Formats: sequence, C-alpha cells, structure tokens
Amino acid sequence: MATYVGFYDINSDWAASNSQQARAGEGGMDPKFASLVTDLPNKLPSSCSVLASYGTTSANRPNVMIVETDNQADLNFISQYYGGWLAFDWVPAAKVGQTQAEREEWRAAQTGASS
Repeated sequence: MATYVGFYDINSDWAASNSQQARAGEGGMDPKFASLVTDLPNKLPSSCSVLASYGTTSANRPNVMIVETDNQADLNFISQYYGGWLAFDWVPAAKVGQTQAEREEWRAAQTGASS
C-alpha cells in the first residue's frame, strides 16, 4: 500500500458563510458536513483506508488527511465526496518511522539509495 497525505482547505464560499454565521451568533458545525465526516469510513472503497485526519485550529495552516491506497481513484473519490466543502491536494508520502529503530532503518535505506 502507498501512503498519501492530502492537504485540504475549506472551500472559500463555505468559510465565508461560516464566518458570517459565527459573527451573527449562529455557531456550530453544518449538519450536512458533520454527516459527511462521520459517514466517510462507511463509504470508502475497500481498497482505501484513512489512517488519520487532522483539522488545525489556525486559519493559516492546512488540514491533513493521511490515506493508504494503491488506487488513485480512491483519492479522487475522497476529493469528490467532499466537493464544495473541502479542496484537496494529494501527495505521496514516504514512511520515515515512529521509533528510533525505524528512523535509523529509513536513514540507512536513504544512504544506500544515494550510493
């Protein structure tokens, strides 16, 4: 399986609408969008797995979704699933590792690849 990082931003029209509602004291997550978020795992193609998804608390930083798949169509599915709400930019990711041993293994592979 290949790993991809999807950097996503909120659609500018939707962001403006949310900001206007917040200023008017009408807060909360849009129920339709909340449904999309919670329903995604059940709608994903079987060849795709979302490893993590993080929304930032800063307007100046991208949100990220980390996905494993060998099928580019799965990335298109997610992008279209959130169409009108979120805009994705997908990039392949290389696993560097979580532990020191995994990172040392990654470093050795990189050194060996460049020789």
